[in-house]
Amino acid sequence: MAQEDLKVKIKKIWFWIVMGIIVYLIISFFLKSSYPIPHYKFDLTVAYDVLKDALTLAAAFLAPIAAFVLFNDWRETHARITNEKTSIEIMDALREMNSLTTRAYSELAVDNEVEKKDSEKLTNLNRQLSSLISRVNSVDKDAEDFKANVYEMRMVINDWWHFLNIAADLYFDYSNNKHDEESNNHLFGEINKWGSNATKKAILFSEKLHSIKPLLV
Repeated sequence: MAQEDLKVKIKKIWFWIVMGIIVYLIISFFLKSSYPIPHYKFDLTVAYDVLKDALTLAAAFLAPIAAFVLFNDWRETHARITNEKTSIEIMDALREMNSLTTRAYSELAVDNEVEKKDSEKLTNLNRQLSSLISRVNSVDKDAEDFKANVYEMRMVINDWWHFLNIAADLYFDYSNNKHDEESNNHLFGEINKWGSNATKKAILFSEKLHSIKPLLV
């Protein structure tokens, strides 16, 4: 892809250089010609000087333009290579996040250590993800879309964790405290609601994980 872009840029440079030479020759022809033109012979010496000047000007323009294009291409290629490495690291972090989504709210409710461990892991992964996303260069639409998808996935996983904790707290209350039947029914309904919300977010995260691809060069 990068090679194709460079070829297109080089073709454009040559096109405009050739067009510039042609325009220069046409203007020079009219300015240096003697009139009426049919009454005078074609002056090869003047033509040679004009052609030499045209090529000199073309070379003078070509060198800095070519250097600028090649430098930009090198910089863009370097950015793409960096994006590939960074996006692979991001995918690894997202997979680790996805591994957490198998956790049930009942596990959090009955074991504080599990909740604490998962919370710390998710916090660290969020921090790592923020750092990695900031290193992705927006060199093209693919990179911009990738960043947008990762931002969205981070929101989804954090919503999942929030909903799961609400369900876990309600489940703990339901399991460890005595309530009347009406309160129990209400709690049970709330547990199902937040548990269902968490499940939907977990499924959405998993689907997005399978649809997103690293930024390969």
